[in-house]
Amino acid sequence: MKKAALTTAILAVMASGSAAAATVYKDDTTELKIGGRAEARFNISDNNESDTDSTFADKSRARLNIVGKSQISDDLYGFGKYEAEFDTDASITNRYAFAGLGTNFGEFSYGKQDSAQVILTDITDTMATFGADSADIVAGNKDKRSNNFLYAGEFGGLNVQANYIASDEKDADSYGISALYGFDFGLDLGLGYVGQTNGDDDDSQINFAAQYSIADFTLGGFYGLGSVADEDVNAFEISALYS
Repeated sequence: MKKAALTTAILAVMASGSAAAATVYKDDTTELKIGGRAEARFNISDNNESDTDSTFADKSRARLNIVGKSQISDDLYGFGKYEAEFDTDASITNRYAFAGLGTNFGEFSYGKQDSAQVILTDITDTMATFGADSADIVAGNKDKRSNNFLYAGEFGGLNVQANYIASDEKDADSYGISALYGFDFGLDLGLGYVGQTNGDDDDSQINFAAQYSIADFTLGGFYGLGSVADEDVNAFEISALYS
């Protein structure tokens, strides 16, 4: 793979304001893609005056990801992804970093990646900045979780995922399972469960999600029912998308 070709691919990706990807290497068994996006953003809020004397804050950012896949045998392949975010404060955030193996009955991966519940919360997480803000009653429900073991399988219209997060903190591991089924007439229905140890407490969350698409319109809904430190917590979101 030539350095000039890789540099050109990165520049082409970052020049696009929306998400984009470019294949920088491909042969009969291996494929490598570079993707990402750049956004010029700002917000004006009185809350910004807590750090400066201005209500203006630059929220511009850029993301760059590398995704690879390599066929090992007829029934086995390896894959991985790394994604970083850069902001105007010159800080770099590692958003995703995981690798795994794919088989005829699903994919197994480990690293910093989404929990099994994200296939459900993505239904209302449809905007670049806002979305799924109320969905995470327990931490094990979130995306971009470190030390995360994930299984993902697709069986016809059924998408099944399960994960286990080995937390760096004592007595804070979590596990979850989810399923999302897509019908031929545009309806998707999903159900998920998260169990989490939080010190002496056993927290949990049950998720329900539904989505219906017709022509260029998509309507989505999410409802979460959780128990945190023996307190019941409810959360819901709805979304409407025209594309």
